[in-house]
Amino acid sequence: MIDLSQTGTISAADLCSIKCPTLILHSINDSAAPVEHAYHAQHNITNSKLCILQNWGHLIWLGHDSERMYDELIKF
Repeated sequence: MIDLSQTGTISAADLCSIKCPTLILHSINDSAAPVEHAYHAQHNITNSKLCILQNWGHLIWLGHDSERMYDELIKF
């Protein structure tokens, strides 16, 4: 619910102000947060890495492709 309450409140300027390396993990099948949000974040956060996963939903640490999520997280 926190994710949904913040939709539309974070501006491109807010994202551009992030200066630390950032890993963005997102499932292509997430019906709670559109994948466009992840691409928007990557575009606006300098030094960000986007990893699009094939998980079945918003809980990217569960199910199919979760091993890849953990691999990307540990490498980062």
